[in-house]
Amino acid sequence: MFILGMTIGVTGGTVFGVVLICCLIAGKRGDAQLEQMAYGERREQRTQSRCIRFLDIEGKEIFRIFDGESIYLTAGDGANHVSLCRYVDEDHIEVDGKVWMILDFARRMHEIGISYAPFL
Repeated sequence: MFILGMTIGVTGGTVFGVVLICCLIAGKRGDAQLEQMAYGERREQRTQSRCIRFLDIEGKEIFRIFDGESIYLTAGDGANHVSLCRYVDEDHIEVDGKVWMILDFARRMHEIGISYAPFL
């Protein structure tokens, strides 16, 4: 009886261990596939997204970012801030929830001594 119990226990434990390892491997593969899909979707969204233009105070374009990306604001005293930007239309942007005319944003940042650049 003891040997039968040991045999059933070892066999059952082995089967349970194999099933557990298979589940862990399948889960890892699933995570990797989801990650690849998400990366591919982000890249596809970037190519289809609208670009937000940033101008200097003279109206010359200094850089562009994709809708939903961020800019890095630097004040004259060295304080830094990252702001989320959204495309509104060709002449308007949303920076941290506030809608601006693109040229007005450039002029206001110049007035208060804040420089801006794409946040990489």
